[in-house]
This record gives sequence, structure tokens and C-alpha cells, in this order.
Amino acid sequence: MLPNDAFSARIGAMRQSLIRKVFDCKKSTSINLGLGQPSESVPLQIIDEGMRRLKQGDMGYTANAGMLTLRDKIARSHHLPFAGSAENVVVTCGAQEAIVAAMAACLDVGDEVIVADPSFPGYAMAAEFLGAQVVTAQRFESEDFRLNTGALAGKISSRTRLVVLNSPGNPTGKCDTEAELQALAELADKHNFFILCDEIYADILYTQSEMPSATQFSKRAILVSGLSKNVAMTGFRLGYLIAPDPLALALTRAHAVLTSCAPTLSQHMAGYVFENPQLRKVHLPLYAERRQNAINALRTHLPHTPHTMPDGAFYILLNCARFTNNSLDFALQILEQTDVLTTPGLAFGESTRQWLRLSFAGTPENFTTGVERLAPFFKIRATD
Repeated sequence: MLPNDAFSARIGAMRQSLIRKVFDCKKSTSINLGLGQPSESVPLQIIDEGMRRLKQGDMGYTANAGMLTLRDKIARSHHLPFAGSAENVVVTCGAQEAIVAAMAACLDVGDEVIVADPSFPGYAMAAEFLGAQVVTAQRFESEDFRLNTGALAGKISSRTRLVVLNSPGNPTGKCDTEAELQALAELADKHNFFILCDEIYADILYTQSEMPSATQFSKRAILVSGLSKNVAMTGFRLGYLIAPDPLALALTRAHAVLTSCAPTLSQHMAGYVFENPQLRKVHLPLYAERRQNAINALRTHLPHTPHTMPDGAFYILLNCARFTNNSLDFALQILEQTDVLTTPGLAFGESTRQWLRLSFAGTPENFTTGVERLAPFFKIRATD
């Protein structure tokens, strides 16, 4: 076995995601309320298009930035004021690679990245991997975990190079307001930092038909999205970046080093999705039903445990402050004693260390059964 010092310091410093730490302990019998993995299949018409393209046999490399026709469709579908052509789009291997490529294009070693607390841990992990310093800006339960630009402004320094947003947010399911996003755009112009807007859940909205985006207000904004959540193309690894010139060219260079180009089959299938934009919301009615089912299940079986009301995405945060100050230990106990997989809020930051994230991306029956199993576990601890 190789010693630990045989590897790079970069790899040695990397932390394991607490999401995966709990997930890796699950059994084949476990009820999964943990990962944000849609249980729905890719819509059949998209699969049919993929099969048709496979039979044609055109599966060679594409341009680094992706197929010109696909990039043009993506640009036109988003109607961004600063990015209206294929030259503004980079097609990536999922949204995660898009995030890393964007950070690689914007950051030097020692630069600072501001991320929300709580937020998806992949942002901080990617920034640290690239040698940047992560600064957290707390979001408050009292403000529904939405962006507070005033609080974030206090975290800006001369080394701030990037601010990361995720709306609707993971793990909160909350959408940021237009006023706060516009204020952030003004700060970006004043302090010369970029805004990375992860909008992977933008097609899964419940309380509004559209959501505001910082890309509407700033030429220093970069949009990240993909097709993993809205049309369940998780394993096809199709994401994209949209940015103004010349930033798009810098993103392409970073992406080319990371993966050369996105899978050709996935690009063909994505082209069909953007030709038929209704497909991007095809699962929304299902998720709306699952959201309501999740709320009903929690009110019925865990009536004394507060939870969030998501504006979008497919997560609910459960406030477990009565039971624990360490949601990682709590999630592991739950898994061991109830065989229900949950995600510790501590994975997303200190602000949610006493919370659990529950995903309702699976079937309503799955969610209800999981909550039914949690009820006696919580009841015992409430009386201790």
C-alpha cells in the first residue's frame, strides 16, 4: 500500500462529503430520503432521439465548447441580456464540471470565494481543490435562508474574486429575491468579482412561474445549469455554462483541459430537449404532488418538528435542534436504527448543523414510509 505522502498535498487536503459519508453506510434495504436523485426515468421521447442518433453513428468528438447547434439552442432558450449566441455557451460534463471549469477560469491560488452557509458542499470543495480560500456568508432561518446582500457585503475583501449563488437552493429550496440579486450585481461591478449562478433547479418551481437571476443584472455573472434534475438525465452528464464575452472563451479553455468535450450522445439528446422546451418542465407536476405529499407526511407523523417550505427543488429541511447538536451523528443513528437514509444539515454548513435534509425526489410512498419510520425514533428522543 502506498503511503499517504505519495499523493499530492491537494488530494491529501480534500475532505469527504458528509452527504456521501452517510450514503456509503446505507444498506440495500434502506429507504433513501438522502440523495437528490430523481426517481423518474428520462422521458421516452428523449431516449428515442438518443437511439435514433446512435443508429446514425455520428458519435465522434465535438468542438470543445460543444455542438454549435446545441449551444445556439441553449443561448436562445435563456434570453440573457449579455449572452444571446452560441459563442456564449459552453457544454460541460454535468453541472459539477461546469462549476469547476468556471472556478478554474476565474480563480488564482489565494483568491477568495464567498459561498452561502448553508450551501451545496461541492462549491467549497472545488474552490479549495483549486487553491482558493473559502469565505462563508451565513443565511438565516429567520429570513427563510434567502440571500441577505447586506450581510454578504461584510465578507467582501480585496481578494474576493467570486460569489456563488444557488437558487432555488440546495438544501433550502428557497429562491433569492430580485432586490437582493440586483444589489449583489451592483456590488460585483463595484468590487470587480464574478457571480456564479447555479440554477440547476430553475425548472422546478412551486410558488412562482419564474425566478429572478443575477444574470439579468450583471455582465459579471455566469450561469450554470444542466439536465440532471429537470429531465432526470443524471447519468448522461450534460451541463452547461453561459457567460458574456470574453469570459466564455476562458471557460472553454478551462473545460477543454478538464474533459475535452461533453458526451456526444448526450449533446444530441440535449438538442432535442431544447427544441422541445416543454420537456424541461415535464416532471414539475409530479414534483409538486410529491412536495405536498411530503408536507402532509411531516405534518401527520412529525407534527412537532418544524420544517421548511420549499419554493423549488425537491428538498425539505427538518429542524432537529430538540434532539441533537450534531446532525451527522444523528443521521448515522437514524440509518442504523430505522434504516432510513437522511442527509445531515452539517454537510451544508454550520447554520444547519442541527437540521436534516430530506429529499422528496423519490416516490410519495417512499417518502411517507420513511417518515413513518422516523416518527417513533423522534418520539422516544422527545421524551428523554
